[in-house]
Amino acid sequence: MARPTEWLKNARKRAGFGSQAALAKELGTSRGAVGNWENGTDRPSMANAERLAVVLHRQRSEVLAKFGYPIGGGDPISELPMGLPPEWLDAMRAEIAAGVADGIATVLEQLRAEGLLPKPGRADGPPRRRRSA
Repeated sequence: MARPTEWLKNARKRAGFGSQAALAKELGTSRGAVGNWENGTDRPSMANAERLAVVLHRQRSEVLAKFGYPIGGGDPISELPMGLPPEWLDAMRAEIAAGVADGIATVLEQLRAEGLLPKPGRADGPPRRRRSA
């Protein structure tokens, strides 16, 4: 099985279950089973995954996907994907870079509007601080 994320542990805590034992009690399973789901050595049955969705207040499709179950039902995928396809990563990197560039431009405009940075083309540099006496 693929290396698990912290998803289940975080979802458990956000839903108010401070311990694996508390979640296990709510689901009618053992603490060890919940621990195995959290560390990725095992996955819940589809029925337990669906109960998890209800108990954790998460979408059914999200929980089933996290454990490799097809949303429409059926056997789990034998191996959870380790990463995203390279073309998805490239597209995400491009979107992030564009967003960062836009964000920096906005911040620079705000700083210039507030007089904290010189207007483009000014050679005298940023405003200087006055020394206090």
